[in-house]
Amino acid sequence: MFGFLIGSACLAGLAMMAARGRRHGFYRHGFGGHGCHGNHHQGPGGGFGRRMMYRVLDRLDTSPGQDKAILGAIDDLRDSAASARRDLPDLKKQVAEALRAETFDEHAFQAIFDEPLGRLNKLRDELTRTAATIHETLTPKQRDRLYDLVQSSTRWGYGHAF
Repeated sequence: MFGFLIGSACLAGLAMMAARGRRHGFYRHGFGGHGCHGNHHQGPGGGFGRRMMYRVLDRLDTSPGQDKAILGAIDDLRDSAASARRDLPDLKKQVAEALRAETFDEHAFQAIFDEPLGRLNKLRDELTRTAATIHETLTPKQRDRLYDLVQSSTRWGYGHAF
């Protein structure tokens, strides 16, 4: 049971991070139709997530068409992540109220998580579709590079690989 809860918490954390990325400018400069691989303008909405994504796409040596497909898939994932985050503060309140009650109702407590877990399952499915899109978009050589980047990164986003 604890493994399931820890796994769910990790997935929820991923969803929150992905949803947060939209607010911090995740789009590549060339994605809107102006710009190129080597010129990464830091205009409005730029930030660490955006720079990291540029670096990954540059290291993979992706074409503009691949960039568009990958970034579109990631954008869809962000929408799902934002949906998965919805009402999480209410969940915290419901858990606190259940723990404060005179008697503990196991079934009612478990039911608190039904809807959020359903959203997490949808997020998992969207993450799978995103990974499949990225996999199909990349060439075998680019997939090898991505494997190397993921394997060599000790801390996601802060490691030396990116």
